[in-house]
Amino acid sequence: MFTPLPPPPPHHRDDIRLPSWKRSRRRTRAGTRVVPQVNDGAVDDDEEGEGPPRPLPKSNWRSTYRWWTDEYRLAAVCVAVAIALGIVFAKLDNQLVPQLGHDFDFDVIIVAMFTCVRVAMSGIVESCISQAAWIWVSEARQRRTNDMRARLEDFKIYDEASPPSLNVSTKAAIYSGILSVDVVEIEPECNAVNCTWPIMPTLAVCGECNPVSVEPTCSDRSQSCLYTMESGTSLDMPHHAPSTEKFKVADASPGNNPRFNATSRTYISAFDVLWVMKNAKETNTTGHECALWFCIKSYKMTMTNGRYGKNMLDPWNRTRYEPANSAHSNEYAFVDVPVEMGTANRSRYSISEEALTALRAFVDPLIPGTYEKQFGIINFSSEWIEGIYSAHLDLPTWISRFSTSLTNEVRLHGLDRSREPSDYNGFGSKMQQQIIVSWPWMMFPTIMIVVSIYYLVHTIIKGARDGISVWKSDSLPMLFCRIDPSILARVGDGMDVPNGLDNRVGEVKVCLMREEDGDWVFKPIESEASSSSSSSSSDSDSD
Repeated sequence: MFTPLPPPPPHHRDDIRLPSWKRSRRRTRAGTRVVPQVNDGAVDDDEEGEGPPRPLPKSNWRSTYRWWTDEYRLAAVCVAVAIALGIVFAKLDNQLVPQLGHDFDFDVIIVAMFTCVRVAMSGIVESCISQAAWIWVSEARQRRTNDMRARLEDFKIYDEASPPSLNVSTKAAIYSGILSVDVVEIEPECNAVNCTWPIMPTLAVCGECNPVSVEPTCSDRSQSCLYTMESGTSLDMPHHAPSTEKFKVADASPGNNPRFNATSRTYISAFDVLWVMKNAKETNTTGHECALWFCIKSYKMTMTNGRYGKNMLDPWNRTRYEPANSAHSNEYAFVDVPVEMGTANRSRYSISEEALTALRAFVDPLIPGTYEKQFGIINFSSEWIEGIYSAHLDLPTWISRFSTSLTNEVRLHGLDRSREPSDYNGFGSKMQQQIIVSWPWMMFPTIMIVVSIYYLVHTIIKGARDGISVWKSDSLPMLFCRIDPSILARVGDGMDVPNGLDNRVGEVKVCLMREEDGDWVFKPIESEASSSSSSSSSDSDSD
């Protein structure tokens, strides 16, 4: 004998039911048909050994909110740091970047504060997305919204959406600093309209890339051509290869380089650049021999009507190795410097052997590499090679930018050992950053914080309204949720084949409901036709 169903609520659809099974049916909740079976998917199916049913906890909104303590703290961090950033930017807008001292960098502090906001927002959103998976499959939500689309594979989608992606911006920043597309030389400061400075010598870095011929050597036996530079760097290209482009950068010893064989120069690096482009009609080649070395540069600088002007004398390159003594360590000193360079009497310009060794050790591993393009597929051996290839049509300009960047570093951080500094009729300076806040863009992180907090509040309210436990991304609750035996029966060998579970049970529509004994169970959802058929079969068995 069956207990009649209570009348459904106005928004309930009578044609959506949960399945009925062979044993006696029972009615739970408004209009939802659920039937337990002898084997309900739990590991302890022996009912005689089970204890008394666990009492269902009373709905307590305050206890539900206490589940989100960590997220409340993250939201507080977002708001506090955002307010602090707003105050800092408001006070320093249109001001120079402050010098904090004690090795503290203002930029690093600002980046750290933004990182705190980003990590806190990520934690909030990740928790909300993880909890949304449980709300999505809950029987209470599906019954309230008449939305029965939840599937088992939806858990996989939510789980893949919650972890944050790895950010790769650090890698790009390192190499953009090495191979910048725009390098500005240091300019002096002039407080008047017109300024004139005497000749100012400085230790610097010089660089050249000179074109050289490339000789092809073809062989019918190997069915290929070998394109070789004077220094021996070569590339091999098959005769019948499709449209192919190859690019190579190789170390070259300055002593073996025809154009950079001066033993009086202190070289940082010397390398060959070879490019070969072959198609069905023709083959194009270019070769360059490049080098970087220390030199002395002298500047004639003026400021006329607020415009900066500069003339540079020919750099001086001659150096000599000086062994260590009581006055200095092992170093390469510039000798026979002309008077026209403007160097002071008894001044000494040199590079320590230790500094040169460290610089070479950093640059040398970056140089060798290749680039190849064939069938539309491009392969770079490193980002360094990618940068050189992008500039291979104008390597002299590229090497000039690179040497200027190193010169700026030497001028800013080189050691001045002079005990009697010279006075100049002008102002030496370096460029400083100015803070200019774009307030419309500052609205973007503010809006993201507001949206994250709103999403948190919305998720908390939905979970409390439907009586869903706040499990979030915890994996342990899945171990203690039972699976309906009809779902388990469909798994078969799905655990042992690729994508087996997705194909076997991924599309099964389910709901997560709590039974009277306190257990959480994943139940399949039946259509009206299958439900009617199951009901008729049960009635006939009853007769």
